[in-house]
Amino acid sequence: MAQLTEELSTRRWLVAVGAFLGMVSFSISRHLYQYVLPPMATDLALPYERMGNIASAYFVAYAVASLAWGIVADAVGSRRAMLLGVGLIAAGLTGMGFASSFATAFVPYLLCGAGAAGLSVPQVPLLSSWFPANRRGLAMGIAITGSGFGSFALGLVVPTVLPSMSTLISVPVRGSTNAAASPG
Repeated sequence: MAQLTEELSTRRWLVAVGAFLGMVSFSISRHLYQYVLPPMATDLALPYERMGNIASAYFVAYAVASLAWGIVADAVGSRRAMLLGVGLIAAGLTGMGFASSFATAFVPYLLCGAGAAGLSVPQVPLLSSWFPANRRGLAMGIAITGSGFGSFALGLVVPTVLPSMSTLISVPVRGSTNAAASPG
């Protein structure tokens, strides 16, 4: 019995680390746009207003999809829902890298917003099911820290890397990185 309890204790911390990595992906999808906005606007010859519409797509999709992700998490389980969410983020970031017009940039960023909701909403029941009441706050704190870590990492890496890469190369690379950081 003690061995089973110890194994569950170890596994629950792996789940918290997976939720942390999911929030890193969430943060990358949310904050990457501010770094690629200027070169993307130039590459696509889009006015600033249209680029603002693309940025808004993420937040609208996040808000609308949040309710749906709760239902999905209940139906297929939180881990599977989060894996689907990170898949949408990776697909969206990769799609943005191939954008050639307003529409082909707008739709992938909608996917990113919907996928981000698929990471943040299901993690609450996931962590609640793995952690006792006296450890849930710590587990959520670990997971949420991933968002700050992702923003920090972007701030260090992107300004150094982006000038040497075109938008068409850099965004799919980051989409692949998100898939690799998947909590599934």
